[in-house]
Amino acid sequence: MFTGIIEDVGQIISFSPQGYGYKIKISFKKQFDDLKISDSIAVDGVCLTVTKINGQSFEADISKETVSVTTFKHLKAGMKVNLERAMKHDSRFGGHIVLGHVDGVGKITSIKNEKLNAILTIEFPPPLKKYIAHKGSIAVNGISLTIAAVKENSFDVALIPLTIKETSLSDKKVGSPVNIEVDVISRYIENLLKYKD
Repeated sequence: MFTGIIEDVGQIISFSPQGYGYKIKISFKKQFDDLKISDSIAVDGVCLTVTKINGQSFEADISKETVSVTTFKHLKAGMKVNLERAMKHDSRFGGHIVLGHVDGVGKITSIKNEKLNAILTIEFPPPLKKYIAHKGSIAVNGISLTIAAVKENSFDVALIPLTIKETSLSDKKVGSPVNIEVDVISRYIENLLKYKD
């Protein structure tokens, strides 16, 4: 489980196909001293398992299915990605529950820079609309954000300068695809209502 608080922005060293899917190698700047093989790590909001560590880089295997339903289909060497290790039992819970299971790929349709923040408008797949609520939580490329406004087929999020600086959103532009994970609580509520007496 993750919280949507990005720990580091990594850079893709390589992303290549292999028999059962793809292999990705990512460099990181911070000291992940306790990172070990088999650990879970969220890469742009996608939960991956570390298969190899070499100094300031790690490798992970990715299935073809994961690539097909996430922004990973657009990955190239040199691109920046958000990194977050799985939450520890004694960690602060700074964001919201993020599982690393992407629900759909959205698209940035507008970026408005204001005095104190930037407003991103993100178009989402229609099936996700029922899970997206004003002032609710949502993960965009693994970042825990609060929904500022909901429109017919898009939502707005407000980004403070620190969030832009400390995540890969600093490299995004209008038209960029992003991974979206809705708040899992909304899915549990939906499931409970199915069995309501």
